[in-house]
Amino acid sequence: MSVSGHKFHAPKGTGFLYAKGGVIQEPFMHGGGQENGLRAGTENVVGIYGMGVATKIISCNFTEQIDRMTALRDRMINRVLDEIQDCGLNGPFISRNPNNVSLWFDGINADTAVAALDTFGIQCSSGSACNTSNSAPSHVLSAIGRGGVADCTLRFTLSDLTTKE
Repeated sequence: MSVSGHKFHAPKGTGFLYAKGGVIQEPFMHGGGQENGLRAGTENVVGIYGMGVATKIISCNFTEQIDRMTALRDRMINRVLDEIQDCGLNGPFISRNPNNVSLWFDGINADTAVAALDTFGIQCSSGSACNTSNSAPSHVLSAIGRGGVADCTLRFTLSDLTTKE
């Protein structure tokens, strides 16, 4: 399991990898003996500490925040689907991450919509940050049979800082 720290308000560039005992791993970077020989270079001690603090903060009221984000997510999905024509939800309504809203809007260019929404203080994405240079449809959308709407899909990620407004 890999976890990106910025997903729970830890410093960007932090994260962790959990591997079950007995799983053979290849070194991420060669040249040093850090991380039991899996990575070379100096650890980001400040970032690691910041990620630890962020973990403690979110664990204080984790269940309540999950319930709150789920309610906000469902409210957003329902309002968009009720009030906007020619759009749809990517993935199931139930059994999805509590903070994920992925919607397609027929006839829009997702990149243009991201820029337009940003002027209103609404931040979203037209794809994953790790694939910004890749013009192929999202492998996630393709895997769920929605590759054809990748160019008009917007992804919103809610957090404990997200409000109804």
